[in-house]
Amino acid sequence: MLLCKKHIALNSLRNLFLVLTFCISTLSFAQEKQKITIEYAGIATSDPDIEEGALVFLRDESQQVHFTHKGVNLFCDKAIYYQDQDYIEAFSGPSGIVTVKQGDSINMIAKYVEYSGKTELAFAQGEVVLTEPQSVLTTDKLYFDRTRQLAYYNTKGKVVRDSSGTITSQIGRYYMNAKKYQFTKESIST
Repeated sequence: MLLCKKHIALNSLRNLFLVLTFCISTLSFAQEKQKITIEYAGIATSDPDIEEGALVFLRDESQQVHFTHKGVNLFCDKAIYYQDQDYIEAFSGPSGIVTVKQGDSINMIAKYVEYSGKTELAFAQGEVVLTEPQSVLTTDKLYFDRTRQLAYYNTKGKVVRDSSGTITSQIGRYYMNAKKYQFTKESIST
C-alpha cells in the first residue's frame, strides 16, 4: 500500500511537471508569434486588385494610420496589411512621410516602408533619415534587421555625428546595441 501511494505521488508530480512545461512553452511561443497590431486607421477597406485577405488602411483628417509591433510604432498615410503574412506596405501621402519609431531613441522617416512581423525585417526607401541621439543617417534605401538591431545601406549614405563630423560612404552599417557605424567603399570624412 505504501508503494502504491509513492507511485501515485510520483505520477502526480510528473503530471504537474508536464503541465507546467506545456504552459511555459505555450506562453513563450505565443510571445514570439506576436502579430502586428492596428492601433488606428481612419478608413479600412479591401481592394479586389490586391491579394485576397489584404486590407487597405487610409488616414483620416485627424491622424495617420498607426501600427505597433514589439515596441515599434509605424505611422503612415496609406497601408496595405497582408494579414496571412503579417506584412505591411506603408506609403506616404499628404503628410509626406512614413515614420517608424523604436523606443524613445531610434526614429526613421521615409516615403515608403515595408515591414514583416514574422521576420522583423524592414525596408525603407525614398529620402530615408534615421536618427538616434548621437547621429543622423541619410540615404535613399535602408534595410533594418530588428532581431540583430542592425541597419544597413548599399546605395550611398551620409552620417553626421555630433562630435566627429560627416562621413559619406557607398555601403554602411549601424549596429544599434553598440551604437557604432561601419563604413565600406569610398569612405570620406569632412
